[in-house]
Amino acid sequence: MEIQLDRIAGDSFSWTEELAIEASELDHPDLLGLSPVRLAGRLDRSEGQWLMSGRLQLERTLGCVRCLEPTRDEVEATLHLLVEVAPGRATGHGGELEHDDLGLVALAEPILDTRPIVIEQIQLDIPMKPLCRSDCLSLCPQCGAQRNDDARCCEPEIDPRWAGLAALASGGGSPTEH
Repeated sequence: MEIQLDRIAGDSFSWTEELAIEASELDHPDLLGLSPVRLAGRLDRSEGQWLMSGRLQLERTLGCVRCLEPTRDEVEATLHLLVEVAPGRATGHGGELEHDDLGLVALAEPILDTRPIVIEQIQLDIPMKPLCRSDCLSLCPQCGAQRNDDARCCEPEIDPRWAGLAALASGGGSPTEH
């Protein structure tokens, strides 16, 4: 949605919208799918700037990094940004960001496009290593089976170089005893 800031009558503006965003737009390998994203937002004018606050709701499907199974979860996130019209300071042009710029959206024109903001917030909320559950056992390295279903699908192979140590650990004595 494009909001024309110079046409807002009064000191505040509220809106709701639903955006269809494809997982491919976020370019994240673990993101498999997104539901339509609901945004309830509000802009409040303050000393020549706008305070943007909003609430995002969506369902996402992520691939577990251990077992590769898709997992679906509901996400509710809030956002708080400062929006200002500053033609010489517009963000998104490859310049270096200062610490104060992290919560700032600087616009070249008084038109606020909410779509890139929503995409950025979704991207920031994706975990670095998504898991289907915290105790995921991953895939079996021998046969590739899902170990969450059967934790003992294959007996681990013992590297022959460690066979002597395995014999000691099992109480079988030293392999070099005379």
